[in-house]
Amino acid sequence: MTLQRAMLVGVVAACAIVLPRVARASILYVTPESQTVAVNRTAVVDVRLNSENVVVNAVQVRVTYNPKAVDVLEVSKVGSFLKLWTAEPHIDPGAGVITFSGGVPNGSYVINGRLISLVVRPKIIGTTTVSVDVGASSVHANDGLGTATALTATPARLDAQFLGTELMISSPSHPDEDAWYQNASVQFSWPAVEGALYAYVLSDDPNAIPDTRFGVHTADVSYSNAQEGTHFFALAERLPNDGWGPVVRRRVRVDRSAPLPFTIQPTGDVVPGKLVLVFATTDAISQVVRYRVQEGDNVVENASSPYVLRDQQFRSDVRISAFDAAGNEQVATLAAQPIAGASRRAPVGLLAGGALLLVLCAGAVLAVRRAHRA
Repeated sequence: MTLQRAMLVGVVAACAIVLPRVARASILYVTPESQTVAVNRTAVVDVRLNSENVVVNAVQVRVTYNPKAVDVLEVSKVGSFLKLWTAEPHIDPGAGVITFSGGVPNGSYVINGRLISLVVRPKIIGTTTVSVDVGASSVHANDGLGTATALTATPARLDAQFLGTELMISSPSHPDEDAWYQNASVQFSWPAVEGALYAYVLSDDPNAIPDTRFGVHTADVSYSNAQEGTHFFALAERLPNDGWGPVVRRRVRVDRSAPLPFTIQPTGDVVPGKLVLVFATTDAISQVVRYRVQEGDNVVENASSPYVLRDQQFRSDVRISAFDAAGNEQVATLAAQPIAGASRRAPVGLLAGGALLLVLCAGAVLAVRRAHRA
């Protein structure tokens, strides 16, 4: 080896040690890349990550879709490789945007990692896409600095059609798949074909696949004690002398628990001169959708906090009911207490009138005394 060649090899080796390696871009993608979906029927797409041999520990993602073409019914975190959620998945249905962020303690290589699953429902015939907004998304390396990796993204295409031959699932017990029900006994049925086999599974994972090794001849199935939350019934059909068809799904939602207990706080500090009641609660499964206030025999539906007492003398007990989306009720009561426990403030006009009356009375007394002295 000549001296010049030896020097060249040395320089290349030194550069390989000193200069940082250029990592390949992380890939955020929506899968399946393409699928045919029946209009007004639910389907599932995943947002996934391939970190391309880079150890990553945090992501921030913005997903976009056309809200005129498709509804996003739900975001599922089941099966996600993210362990921490710095921002829970949030759907803005008007803008057609879903945002979330999360991380993995100590970092991880990610090859085909599921971030979230989206339960979608096409509204019109045609092709639409669900995409990752690269400009508003980021994937961060586990390098102690949170360095953002280079990023590319791949969308998913939904081809919405009217599919007259699609296997249709109904639920006598939970007829509206968008609604919440207290009933934990769930039933599903479908128009079975004579001689056909059916495989099914009920899961909280929207991507669950039925085990086709256990196909049966049936047209319905029941579950007697479904847990609270959102569940997905996945069904596959095998026609006589044919292979297994695509999996179709139906959503059911169960909420048997009342909203969390709450208290009623009377105060005069919210609305000047008025005694009001302040209250609020949440629901662990669905959400609180309305409040009802009862003052004695007087009932106000769809009330809100702060609530101005109709009887400002507070002579009747108050009962406030909070209802969640499934109709479960939580009740809080407050005993009548004309002044005790509440900061009562007289109206400004009344205070001014009283002050004026005192002034006039004082003036009259002085005038009488002066007359007697005279």
